[in-house]
Amino acid sequence: MIVTRRRRKALPWQRVLWTLTVLAVVAAALLLWTPSHDWIFRGPLPQAARIRTLNRRLAVAAARLARRDKQIASLQTQMNQIDQQLARANGAALRKSVPLARPQVATAFGSTSGSSLAASATPDMRRTGEYWAAMDPGAAAKIVQRLPVEYVARVFAVMPSDAVGAILEDLPAAFAADLTQERPTLRR
Repeated sequence: MIVTRRRRKALPWQRVLWTLTVLAVVAAALLLWTPSHDWIFRGPLPQAARIRTLNRRLAVAAARLARRDKQIASLQTQMNQIDQQLARANGAALRKSVPLARPQVATAFGSTSGSSLAASATPDMRRTGEYWAAMDPGAAAKIVQRLPVEYVARVFAVMPSDAVGAILEDLPAAFAADLTQERPTLRR
């Protein structure tokens, strides 16, 4: 048997040099060219840092808004409490300062105490009656519920009966019953 020995081929230096040259040019381009340099050293998105900063700012702004909303809610609660205290104080002052007319029983001829209520109404009460008559009955009913019954009866005495009826319909039944029992002239 004849064995032949094969010789090793020489390494093709030209191919290796050519490949190394191409790799060196690509590496130099990637490292020296600004957009690729930024991409390599700062991340794939150059705006990633900017996005993180904006997200942090957004979180801070949301926290500020939440604190302001809490503060506004607290102030609203305080305002409501002050309004209630003023309404109570005004009601007490009104009861002390305004002499109340006693209801008169209707006679056989139909005269009632409505005329005496209208006669004892102040210009302020007349203005209030005009204002309530012009308002939406539901909104006026909300206001009426917070005021003393005597004051409401006097204002109702100077208002047109249609407007009074519309407001009475929107009042809770218990309050309307108290009002009409206090002033029988409102039972029209």
